[in-house]
Amino acid sequence: MFVALLNNTVFSQELTVLSGTSLNINSGTPFSVSGLVLTPAADFTLNNISISKNLKATNYIGHSTITRVYTFSHTSNPFTGVAGIQYQAQELSSGNYANLKMELHNGNHWLALPLSTNDVSAHTTQSHQFSQSLNEITLTDNLFPPSLTILGNPVSNGVLKFAINTASEVRFYSFNGLLLWSKQYVAGTYTVQVPNLASGTYLLKANQLSQTVLIIK
Repeated sequence: MFVALLNNTVFSQELTVLSGTSLNINSGTPFSVSGLVLTPAADFTLNNISISKNLKATNYIGHSTITRVYTFSHTSNPFTGVAGIQYQAQELSSGNYANLKMELHNGNHWLALPLSTNDVSAHTTQSHQFSQSLNEITLTDNLFPPSLTILGNPVSNGVLKFAINTASEVRFYSFNGLLLWSKQYVAGTYTVQVPNLASGTYLLKANQLSQTVLIIK
């Protein structure tokens, strides 16, 4: 098995750790892939994984990001440390760099990572320390209004899929106003099993928004 121990910052346009190999990053060692800088607070290992830079998020995010989204081919091992992104001035369409925030998809949902550094002149950011698995990471300007999107409507397979771009209590009602279920969610894309519901029209509500859901058998 090939094992790499990193003691200096590594720069690469794209990283691939081949099957049967691993890449070990020592605690406190900055590791950079095309402008994404990860500095683990504990030794971190990447196994059989690739990191690529894309123009937009694979996982639905609901609002604009910079054209620099880092995508892991599959969700990584848990990472503890800080993340930084170096970006270009033209990469955010709004130009509102003062409101940038970092967002991480951990394989299940999006999380906002508070920034410890946002240098708008040098176009660099760094998060506070966090502990999460890594699936996608990017920057957003957080200027867009809350959204609620039904993904696949009508629902014909007993699975309701929806996306929200901010944390919210999501509520599901029969069309006559009876609350069927409610749950608090963070921003992300979710599926809910609804195989026992009769065909008909229902309402999904979140962030003071409402979407009609049609269930057919």
